[in-house]
Amino acid sequence: MDQKTDIDVTAAASTSIPAAAETGKSPTSSSSGMTRTLSIGQHRKIKVKFSGEEDVLGMSPTGVAAEELMNKAAGKQARGAAWQRKILLDLQDETAFSSTELQVLLHHFSEHQTSDDHVDKETFFKSLGAAFCTSDTRLLQAMYAAMDDSSRGWISFSQFACALSTLYRGDKDDILSFWFRMYDRDRDGFLDKEDFERLLQDVNRTTYKEIKVYVDEEVFPEEGGGCDDPRLLLLSFQEFRTIMDEYDVIPIFVNPHKFAQHKQAPAMRALSPAEREVLLLLGSDVAASQGQLLIQENDKCDHFFFLMEGEVQLQRGGINLGTLPEGSFVGEAALFSDIKQDDGEQSNTFTTAVAVTSEDARLLRLFIGDFHPLVYHQHPGATAIVQRLGRIMLERFQQTEDRLQAILAGQARQSEAGMRLSSRDWAAFRKRLTRQWALKYHKIGRTGKLEVVPTKLMGTKEDLSVAYSPGVAEPCLSIQQNEKFAYEYTAKGHLVGVITNGTAVLGLGNIGALAGKPVMEGKAVLFKKFADLDAFDLEVNCDDPVKLVDLLVALEPTFGGVNLEDIKAPECFYVEREAQRRMSIPVLHDDQHGTAIIAGAGLINALEIIGKEISSTRVVVCGCGAAGFTCAKYFVSLGVQQQNLIAVDVKGVVYTGREDLSEPDNYLSEVAVDTPLRTLKEAVAGADVFLGLSAGNLLTPEMLLSMARDPLVFACANPIPEIDPEIAAATRPDVIMATGRSDFPNQINNVCAFPYIFRGALDCRARAVNEEMKRAATYAIAALAKRPVMKRRSPSAGDLIQLATAAAATAAAGAAPQQQQQQQQQQSEQQAGAAANGSTTSSTLSTDVSAAAAESSGIASSTASSGTSQQNPPADTPAAAAAGGRSGSPPKGHHRHTGSGKQHHTRRKSYGEGCFYTAAEGEGGNAPVVFGKHYIIPKPFDERLLPEVAGAVVEAAIATGVARLADIDIVQYKRTLADLALRTSM
Repeated sequence: MDQKTDIDVTAAASTSIPAAAETGKSPTSSSSGMTRTLSIGQHRKIKVKFSGEEDVLGMSPTGVAAEELMNKAAGKQARGAAWQRKILLDLQDETAFSSTELQVLLHHFSEHQTSDDHVDKETFFKSLGAAFCTSDTRLLQAMYAAMDDSSRGWISFSQFACALSTLYRGDKDDILSFWFRMYDRDRDGFLDKEDFERLLQDVNRTTYKEIKVYVDEEVFPEEGGGCDDPRLLLLSFQEFRTIMDEYDVIPIFVNPHKFAQHKQAPAMRALSPAEREVLLLLGSDVAASQGQLLIQENDKCDHFFFLMEGEVQLQRGGINLGTLPEGSFVGEAALFSDIKQDDGEQSNTFTTAVAVTSEDARLLRLFIGDFHPLVYHQHPGATAIVQRLGRIMLERFQQTEDRLQAILAGQARQSEAGMRLSSRDWAAFRKRLTRQWALKYHKIGRTGKLEVVPTKLMGTKEDLSVAYSPGVAEPCLSIQQNEKFAYEYTAKGHLVGVITNGTAVLGLGNIGALAGKPVMEGKAVLFKKFADLDAFDLEVNCDDPVKLVDLLVALEPTFGGVNLEDIKAPECFYVEREAQRRMSIPVLHDDQHGTAIIAGAGLINALEIIGKEISSTRVVVCGCGAAGFTCAKYFVSLGVQQQNLIAVDVKGVVYTGREDLSEPDNYLSEVAVDTPLRTLKEAVAGADVFLGLSAGNLLTPEMLLSMARDPLVFACANPIPEIDPEIAAATRPDVIMATGRSDFPNQINNVCAFPYIFRGALDCRARAVNEEMKRAATYAIAALAKRPVMKRRSPSAGDLIQLATAAAATAAAGAAPQQQQQQQQQQSEQQAGAAANGSTTSSTLSTDVSAAAAESSGIASSTASSGTSQQNPPADTPAAAAAGGRSGSPPKGHHRHTGSGKQHHTRRKSYGEGCFYTAAEGEGGNAPVVFGKHYIIPKPFDERLLPEVAGAVVEAAIATGVARLADIDIVQYKRTLADLALRTSM
């Protein structure tokens, strides 16, 4: 117990305060007496309330009674702290909970106890029953009876904690013992037939029938078994345990956090077992009725809710943000309840009002303070929930901003908007909120974002003798004889080095290597998340590019590939080029090439939409740092004419003959052109494409108006783009807009490229990442945007009918032409009937039989037809092999026509065949994502990126001879990666 806690004590009239005590504040008189705060020692205060009157001089009564009373109160506090320490120590041995978990549970229990260490039956049912994850009154009654084994009418914390430990983490013997006590009403160690039948209600129906038959025949026979002794018709615990062991039975209420699919907790299905455990153990049941306000807007709450049943509505400033169903968290602003507000600063809270909309609602209330000790000790469930709250907070903040912008765009009056912040105040508020959560995010649980986890068993000394000495010598000797074995016996083949010197970190500049470490850890996490590649981040204090190259070369034995990050220009060009020349593993500076690859994919698709040829397109690149310079060169490699590309930096247009370009180490001379244009305004006039990698608000509406028809604007500056997308759309309705931000359509995001490029390069053990591999990635990304976004789903009855129909069509493929036509007509009638019945769900079945049926009967499946819409590079380039098979081969899903006029099918099995798909909805449940001006680039979480982009990279590497492994089955490889993407829910 905290020594600084104030103690309230009521004293009689005859009590007095010793002269040694210091009066903390003047006495206050009232009808009920007066109160003094006294300081005792340096860290403790005591509040003494006098029920009598003061003496005539206005002084407190004197005597020794007050001293005795204070000593008694202090002793009680000390005894309470000692009792807590003792009970927690005892429970550490008696339960499976850690000391931190027990402390948090004790605090939760103390919030509801009616007297010292006691909770009565009514309070248990009202507030603590949620911990057992059931609303079944019969079951709770039995559990309470098992805890209150002396029938005292109350339970202690020890009984409560032991019961929870048994249900959540107990072994089978503990569970069976607790289960038996739940129904042993007279506590004699036996169950009669009625008790046992009540107990059997806690097992599934099939097991119930099996055990019931056995017990009725062997334990409780109707004839009494020919014996008059009633005790022989009772079931002892030993017999009970034997029966349950024989049938391998445990009650359905055990491990509720692991079996949330059961009807007891359907709202928790989306949570991990560790999260469910924390919610159930620490949550207090709250019942609410329709219209009840659970949280007031902008209140600084210290608690949040998890919705178990019912619906609630979110509101912010009079704006309805939507209705949430069961399984939702609300009150996420409690995350910041511990942050002190500076004087003059606006509120730190962003509390959204929450009101119940359903007739009734049931919630779990949790205090954020209970989570702090668990998070500090890296409890996985508590840490995950805190991260969920942070994510929800940012999502709802963005949702509020979007709704507000929609209201403002509709020119609603301020009274209708309900809230109105200036753009400057809103941006400052958002920045402060994001900063607070970003710091918490990196601190909670295990600090940082990375950890090393062994991939082999390490539980015994035998395991260690193989993982380390002496067994580890064998792979060492094999690698010494042949270095290729390093890819088979070590992590080299799936390990990327993320290396920086911190000279150009994000938009922060040269902040140093150590300050850039959070970014490098984040990059390593992205490799793992999107491509299942391991990565080590290395931050090196080395500004000398020559020494940095030497360091990279020395690290080659460690990694399968090196991702250079946040190295300033022009040094980054030399470092990447020279390191790749001297190393035989892929080296890629993502700041340059990742942006170029994604922007190139967007350029290809956008030009297709507006019907312009890339060779005649005029492009302006604003910003000539590492990314801008590389994008300019890459656009030329994609087909933009050098003379049609104008680069602009802080000094204006990069033109031939500019004074600073005469310097030998000025890389901009590579993109300089002979032009009379000198300013950004002049360069933009008449241009088809604007690519911004510079600073915010550089492209004015007047400049946009001067561009050619259907202008393409890629404004990638962060966080403020070169022109606001809404302003751009209002200025030029025909504009196709892309940004570097995730809250606008068409995000130019490097994460769509670099994880998959490295995945493909490492899987084929490429010696480098060449230009052909980059272009293959670009074309693969561009093609994905034109294919319907599908997601896997469970088959329906209609799917099975379709499957059977397709199989029948395949079986009859060799029948007479008249028979085939008859089958086609029947299938057409079935489809027409389904449409007439209102079956409008966009779905497809991709299987061998359905594909064969489609080819034989003319029914096109979306899987087979989607390949026809893919844009392929010129057939004579190595990238053609990456996009549509080996050079000279027709694209997958097409036909090869021979001189005889016969059509030979060359279709190979797709990696997704045998699965059911349905069209994926857009964000917020909108219409399905469709290729067009608002969707020219796949979204980062598109699970198709891994197999398609990595597969294209591997094919290009093999075609250009940089792959050490050239015998990869690309179809099987893509299928494997597709399954990996699905398993890891990327």
